[in-house]
Amino acid sequence: MQVDILLATYNGEKFLREQLDSIMQQTHQNFRLIIRDDCSSDKTAVIIKEYVKRYPGKIVCLSSEERLGVKSNFSRLLNESKADYVCFADQDDVWLPNKVELTLNKVLNLEIENTKHCPLLVHTDLQVVDENLQLIHNSFWDYSKLFPEKSRTLNRLLVQNVITGCTVMINRSLAKLIKNVPPETIMHDWWMGLVAASFGLIREIPQATLFYRQHGNNTLGAKRFGSFRHLKEGIRKLTQGNEFKRIQANVLFDRYKGSLPMAHEQMVQKYICMHTMPWWKSRYYIFRHQLFKNGVLRNLATLAFQRVP
Repeated sequence: MQVDILLATYNGEKFLREQLDSIMQQTHQNFRLIIRDDCSSDKTAVIIKEYVKRYPGKIVCLSSEERLGVKSNFSRLLNESKADYVCFADQDDVWLPNKVELTLNKVLNLEIENTKHCPLLVHTDLQVVDENLQLIHNSFWDYSKLFPEKSRTLNRLLVQNVITGCTVMINRSLAKLIKNVPPETIMHDWWMGLVAASFGLIREIPQATLFYRQHGNNTLGAKRFGSFRHLKEGIRKLTQGNEFKRIQANVLFDRYKGSLPMAHEQMVQKYICMHTMPWWKSRYYIFRHQLFKNGVLRNLATLAFQRVP
């Protein structure tokens, strides 16, 4: 089974070689690595050319004449992909050797159960490591107090993303539905999760498939749930994050209006309008549609302080 691995890069010279080596050493070798560099100012492009020359036909580098940003960069890569199965990679991680094999087997089994026409997304846990690959925690989900098995459905994903893009594999049915990632979305992995939950299935593998490197230049990183840093960040997100989620939900509704299952369409409509409702009414709809995040503390904070969405 052919797999396309999509790697978006930007100023990643420090860790890129380690990541490329880990991808090229996968136990499942029937893959093509497609890279698009977002006009880096360091030696990232030089490193990519080196690996393209070393692995002719195995690695493809797209031309890039303008900065797109991470979401649009992955969107451009996805449009170039033609394989039946697609993985997403970040430039600074290190993949474990069986990452592609493990996720592909899960997707194939799900297709046997549900047919290839069912849009599917599979994601995994990660090991959190520092800049030098020293272990911080053996489970990102535990570190961040996330419970992906409770967040497979659209109602849960509207309010909180539990999917880490660099662990994701999707099938062609989902790739066709995703199309271009809208610029209004919060992140490409969140958008993929919303579309998968709307039309297909999301399943998780409770096993780490990569080293999730934490360093000063991370676009997004792991934060220990309950730490002072996490609580401070959480308070900031309570005041800023709702509007972004509302916009994201509105884009989902506009793009797929008429094709969303009726129950999903009605729920998304209510979610979009909650910020205009009285406090008690918005809480009523939170409970009615089970618009809950992972963990008691997160939900108490939402119910007590947050305007929703």
